[in-house]
Order: sequence, then C-alpha cells, then structure tokens
Amino acid sequence: MATEPAPRIDLTKNCDVWLHIADISSGGDRDLTTQSGAHKGAAQCVRLVNSTTAALSAVLIPEQKGAGTTSQPIGIPAGLQYEVPIPIKKIVASGSGALSADVFWWNGNSVHLNP
Repeated sequence: MATEPAPRIDLTKNCDVWLHIADISSGGDRDLTTQSGAHKGAAQCVRLVNSTTAALSAVLIPEQKGAGTTSQPIGIPAGLQYEVPIPIKKIVASGSGALSADVFWWNGNSVHLNP
C-alpha cells in the first residue's frame, strides 16, 4: 500500500513510535514513511539536536500531495535544538557535523502500519 496522509494528532500525548538518528548526514536519506511499527505516512514531528559548538543545517522534505519533493532547509545554532511539528516524509543526508534527530509518530486511528 502507498503512503497515506499523516493522521492528525495531539502532540501533547505520548507518541506511538520514536526513532533516534545519531547523525543525519551519514547512512543515506531516511524515508520516514517506511519506519517499522509506524503508520504508512510521514512522521508528525522531528526534533533536530545540535550538540556541537558550531551551527549545523538539515534538509527535510515535508509531506506533500503526490510525489512532491520540495525541500525545507533548516539551520540549527550551536548547542540548540529545533522542533519541526509538521509531517516530514524524508530527512536528506546532507550537511556536516553530527546533527542528530529524534523522530516521532502518533498512529492515531490508522490501521495501515509498516511491518
């Protein structure tokens, strides 16, 4: 089955699936619509964590109609984190340094989960 729109959820509730990516610049692009145990759609929230002493950047591809690939670059100052509370379908392996990500899914009423 193809991906489905991310369910609307309450971000104040505990998530159903969590993934930690230690370094988003390594290991290739991350397709967040195929995460095991999560619904077959975009992750609803991505937290980017910069624990270095230099500013780092990330490139995210938000959920879009069809096969859209419009990307969103985000800069994270040294020692800070940035939370993106919109559906993100892919993290592009780019940038430099060890920018990490915590990715969250709330399955809602979705019955289409990835194995």
